[in-house]
Amino acid sequence: MYANDVGENTWEEIDLVKAGADYGYPAREGPCDYAKSAGCTKTPAQFTDPIYWYGRAEGCSVTGGAFADAKVWPAPYANAFFFGDYCRNTIYQLMANGENGYTRSAFFVADTTNVMMFFDSSTASLYYALADGSVNRIRFTGYIAPTEPRCWYLRAWDAWQGPMRCAF
Repeated sequence: MYANDVGENTWEEIDLVKAGADYGYPAREGPCDYAKSAGCTKTPAQFTDPIYWYGRAEGCSVTGGAFADAKVWPAPYANAFFFGDYCRNTIYQLMANGENGYTRSAFFVADTTNVMMFFDSSTASLYYALADGSVNRIRFTGYIAPTEPRCWYLRAWDAWQGPMRCAF
């Protein structure tokens, strides 16, 4: 299980939840002592660092969070952790990079800011909510060409918009 931790001043973080782990609040934020953005010290032994973090230049509030079902989503997205940032208009994909770390990439750019989201694996859809109250859906439906995934984008308050190409 992952937990998104909205930072107070400097860092947004995603933690791998482990029984008994201490993620450092309020002494630490992200990989640093509280309110530091550079010159961070080695993490004291009693604390567990987040698996991924980013600074305020990249966003302001990590939101949502869901895993893609490996039985439904294709290999490049299977078991990915998807999350948004309240101040950005992007849903991100976080994947283990095989080097004891994680790599973030943009998954989908929404048409407005203030992304909050959740995932419903029973329908193989990624639903995301926006601060304006709308709920939107992205779902994998197959490939158009061997290297180009296809998805459907449906805005709940509009008539069917038809398929669109998604930047993956």
